[in-house]
Amino acid sequence: MNYMRALILLPLLAATSTVSAHGFTHGDITITHPFLRSTPPAATNGAGYMVVTNMGSDPDTLLAIETPAAEEVQFHRTVITDGIASMQPVEGGFEIPAGGEVVVGDKGTHLMLVNVTQPIR
Repeated sequence: MNYMRALILLPLLAATSTVSAHGFTHGDITITHPFLRSTPPAATNGAGYMVVTNMGSDPDTLLAIETPAAEEVQFHRTVITDGIASMQPVEGGFEIPAGGEVVVGDKGTHLMLVNVTQPIR
């Protein structure tokens, strides 16, 4: 199993006046349709979504994302238990199967931008 050892830097996350982009490729991994939800002026956190496709013949794992738009990017999943929603971290990143894709936004998954550096518009 291959692991993406380099952190992926999402260029669109650096431009907080831009909330969506078409996509880009890093090796066998393609990120498409990344976008961020706009935040209110006083918000400290934001949310992002994207499609990650693995064109390689081995599974891969998205381990981290780095951006100047926030101090940290965490992988989260919203889980509903007994009618109550809570966010839980996705430990170990997102595994992308060989020849497959992961939609960060399906099944309650999302990127949590922690301590955004300015409002996202």
